[in-house]
Amino acid sequence: MKQYFILEDHPEQAKALSKIIASHKKDVNITVAYTISEAMRLLRTHTYDVFFLDIQLSTLENVSGNGISFGKLIRSQDLYRTTPIIFVTSYTKYINEAINGIHCYGFLTKPYLPEDVYQLLASLMSKELPARLKLKNSDCIYREIPFSDLVFIQSYLHYLHYHTIQDVHRSRQYTMKQLEKVLPDYFVRCHKSYYVNRHFISTYDSVNGCIGLTKMEETIPVGRNYRDII
Repeated sequence: MKQYFILEDHPEQAKALSKIIASHKKDVNITVAYTISEAMRLLRTHTYDVFFLDIQLSTLENVSGNGISFGKLIRSQDLYRTTPIIFVTSYTKYINEAINGIHCYGFLTKPYLPEDVYQLLASLMSKELPARLKLKNSDCIYREIPFSDLVFIQSYLHYLHYHTIQDVHRSRQYTMKQLEKVLPDYFVRCHKSYYVNRHFISTYDSVNGCIGLTKMEETIPVGRNYRDII
């Protein structure tokens, strides 16, 4: 299930946007933050697939910033280097910075219509990666693995090992570097030899540097250079 995030300081507008998104995409979970401080807290404890950020926010809270500064914070994290960010605003003066500085996916200019949101969502869906990974084994036999079933990937003894709940598939078709362009955003590189599907992460032991996975006995190591991402 896709995780959508909305930063909007007006509850009625946040509710309206949530309703529009939910009416177009049934398989989404929508989280709303009304302040920068709340948004920063949620970003530390959850992961998201799409961001809708209001640019002009209330200055009543003690934490300074607006949607642009929060967008920069998102982009500064390796996990969100390419995650779609959509700005919602009535201030067109920010468009240049949003596009060239943050590389946002799109703009919703207030007041917007449901059709404007639908068009953006349809565009997002058209750019989504295939739902399955096509692998070739050593016998040149192809097999398709749904990304939703793929728990983690391990590089070991010149092969990549693709672990699902039921099976392990071995292939030399891709390198770890090449997988960056193949895997959906919800796969995180947590070690030089591992990618993990964050939807299966159940625990993170920061002391011992390892991840626990739902329905799996294995624990996955977290490399020192990747701990900030996790």
